[in-house]
Amino acid sequence: MRLEATERFERESGNKAIAADLRVTMRSDELWRQAWRQGGGSTWSRGGPQSLPRAGERQFTKLERELEKGMLAHGWEDQRWTLLSLIG
Repeated sequence: MRLEATERFERESGNKAIAADLRVTMRSDELWRQAWRQGGGSTWSRGGPQSLPRAGERQFTKLERELEKGMLAHGWEDQRWTLLSLIG
């Protein structure tokens, strides 16, 4: 999603439109745009996690099982889906 947002930033699309299209909050879009401006291009999207994962081994095992089921099994029709509800 960040790569798609980057393309939209380069075309000077507005925050509200990007957030709605990518199904993210306006705040996420604003933070992504700020990081993009500071890092330029795709460099900001390669940073990786900023902290260690909070999930334990059991949660990662469950997550792997759910990922194997695929997005359709969780009610998503396209690639824009979140894993937060899977590891709850």
